[in-house]
Amino acid sequence: MILPRLGTRVARLEVQRTRVTSPAKPVIMWMAEGDTRATALQKAGLTPAEVVGRVVIYVEYEETHPDAL
Repeated sequence: MILPRLGTRVARLEVQRTRVTSPAKPVIMWMAEGDTRATALQKAGLTPAEVVGRVVIYVEYEETHPDAL
């Protein structure tokens, strides 16, 4: 997959907030502020052994609050 196409795909996944689970595709792990990689895997119901040999993309996001400055 060429780089611009990969960037487009990752952007689309970010909008959908999905986690790809096919062994042939990367695993997208959404991490809330303060999460670690281990807790993100645990929240997703995965163990480190299940993602061995797969591409894992950790995306840390910050929730916005309407009262934030």
